[in-house]
Amino acid sequence: MSDTQRPSFTRRAQTEAEAAHLARLDDLADQMITELHAIGGTDPEGSELASQALAFAAQMTRQAIDQAKRHLTA
Repeated sequence: MSDTQRPSFTRRAQTEAEAAHLARLDDLADQMITELHAIGGTDPEGSELASQALAFAAQMTRQAIDQAKRHLTA
């Protein structure tokens, strides 16, 4: 019978440069989504955007940031 215990993985420590890049990516995402709210004339503190196109742009922005973070933390 095989070992049923899952292997434990340890996450490597981030360097200061990686942490700075991750923080910068978060800032860029916030700036882009704030800009999308400004384009649509909606409240940046809210979650609703003015159109489906702007909502899609926000979704793609979040996905792009997630992919960049995955690259940095790989």
